[in-house]
Amino acid sequence: MNKGTSVLSEAGITLIRADTDINNVPMANAFKRQGYNQFAIRRDYGIDLGC
Repeated sequence: MNKGTSVLSEAGITLIRADTDINNVPMANAFKRQGYNQFAIRRDYGIDLGC
């Protein structure tokens, strides 16, 4: 992740948003270590109606 953030920053990107599953604590912690701030909590729902 550090590499990706660095590449985007060097390209002049000023806002980066990232996403991880709510239960993926190791990835969430990796974002936090890089300085990312949590700004939302999302839950996704779906249903398979056999179509």
